[in-house]
Amino acid sequence: MECVIQCEQEEQELVWDTFNSETALQLGLHLNQEAKRRSQAVTIDITLKGHRLFLHAMEGTHPG
Repeated sequence: MECVIQCEQEEQELVWDTFNSETALQLGLHLNQEAKRRSQAVTIDITLKGHRLFLHAMEGTHPG
């Protein structure tokens, strides 16, 4: 339950005034670097209104 509360709090805090393709690129690259730093294999998919702005699947990840 604590994890759910933390996720809800983060969701409220992580809000942008504007979000566009440049924001998506910078966010995607940042998340990619952070995953590498943590030695985690992740897939990052950032979509806005049905338009994919950023997609990267690291080695070791599998399709959904």
